[in-house]
Amino acid sequence: MRPVLRSFALANLIVAALPQPAWSQATQPSLQLAPFAAPITPVGQTLGQGLSTSLHFDTETLGVVGGSGARQAVSIAAFQAAATLDTAQAGLWRGGQFDLMLMGVRSSGNLQTLTNMVQLPSNLWAPNFLRLYQLSYRQQLGPGFVQGGIMDMNNTFDTAGVAGHL
Repeated sequence: MRPVLRSFALANLIVAALPQPAWSQATQPSLQLAPFAAPITPVGQTLGQGLSTSLHFDTETLGVVGGSGARQAVSIAAFQAAATLDTAQAGLWRGGQFDLMLMGVRSSGNLQTLTNMVQLPSNLWAPNFLRLYQLSYRQQLGPGFVQGGIMDMNNTFDTAGVAGHL
């Protein structure tokens, strides 16, 4: 029985002297798939790399101080927030893009009536609203693409610019 224990102890000594495999030397075991896999990046880090956001806030105030249009000051505020997720940069798949845009306008009433038909410089007047302006997905397929969802076709095809030249 003793020779078996000696050979078992000798085998343990030999195994302990061998170099350790790479998967057993991971410094961050929570970020390592075992065995024999490369370290992985947490999903939260890669999604953040593909996410782009924007926020725009614009406000104007107009006061007609003399003449027949002398009225109270009127104001308007426009709000736009957007987010885009590029699936390739997020580490998901190539050629995909999710878009989300919210838009809102808040005004102090019917500006044309209050200012006696004076137009504000940016012409942003509209009834008060806050709505989903775009929620779409676009997949690039070689030289073309497929896109679907709630969207403004002027942003994709620039139809307003072409119509302006007619």
